[in-house]
Amino acid sequence: MSAYRTPAPRNEPVLNYAPGSPERAALKAALARMSGETIEIPVVIGGQEFRTGRTINVVAPHDHRRVLAKAHLADPALIARAALCSAAAGLAPPICTVTA
Repeated sequence: MSAYRTPAPRNEPVLNYAPGSPERAALKAALARMSGETIEIPVVIGGQEFRTGRTINVVAPHDHRRVLAKAHLADPALIARAALCSAAAGLAPPICTVTA
């Protein structure tokens, strides 16, 4: 009979992000890079992504002029598909890939 010893848990190192530190510089660079991007959020139904072309802007809560993303809106056919997938949630996933 053998005994298994669970290794002691270890956290990631705690970074302080002090002025002039490498982690602060890396964070500022990432924020600057991301601030110039606008992502696209598709409608996701049954694991499939749909881009309808009809979008709304998703804005920063503190700066409504700053567009963070464009979210696609579902049309009636996609809403019907989502309802079918929701009703069939207990069945095999392929049921959701059937076109409406």
